[in-house]
Amino acid sequence: MASYNTIEVDTTSGTDIGSVSNFSFNHTVGSGNDGILILIHKTRGTNVYISSATFNGKAMTLGYKTGLYDTCRVEFWYILEPDAGTHSISVTLNEASNDRHCAGAVSFFNVEQDSPIKITDYQTGNATSFSNSFTSTLNGQYVIEAQSNTGSAAGTQSAGQTLIYKRSTANSGGMSYKSLGTSGSESVGWSGFASGSAYNSGLIVIQPSLKKKAFNRGYII
Repeated sequence: MASYNTIEVDTTSGTDIGSVSNFSFNHTVGSGNDGILILIHKTRGTNVYISSATFNGKAMTLGYKTGLYDTCRVEFWYILEPDAGTHSISVTLNEASNDRHCAGAVSFFNVEQDSPIKITDYQTGNATSFSNSFTSTLNGQYVIEAQSNTGSAAGTQSAGQTLIYKRSTANSGGMSYKSLGTSGSESVGWSGFASGSAYNSGLIVIQPSLKKKAFNRGYII
């Protein structure tokens, strides 16, 4: 039977973004094996999205981008085995924004490197709260989620979700992560939006890496 490592949470960071076509902020990566750094971007604009992103000058990969709903969108970029230390996450947008978005980042260790993102999903609607349900497929997975909404309140993430960053002003939003424990039915959500807010909620799920087998005198142990 396969044996998996336990995902370790490293550090988080985040920033609000002004009316620019590119931006950057620092993130600190610690020491560990099978690392991943995930950039989360929430925006509200007619068609604003990230065209490229780097960490310490190395290209990041688009992991998932939601569809557009009432000008709200969420996207996730990542880089495997990110360089340890404090370095810049540099982002180029397809067009200048109008101060309606923010970004955050979180790094982990002991994450599968071949295909780290196992589940993607998004949900939209108009409400003061929401719960987005999905099914985890392996013990020890983590979900990283974010929401963009049209109101003036970022709201509060549901129980069990650890805040990464949120923006609490016009065109709010926030992002968090959650340990999923055993596989099965799961959900993420937020509450406390301003009345009548439209929201767009996106999520990705990452999987722990396999434990490496030890060898002794030619035998696997």
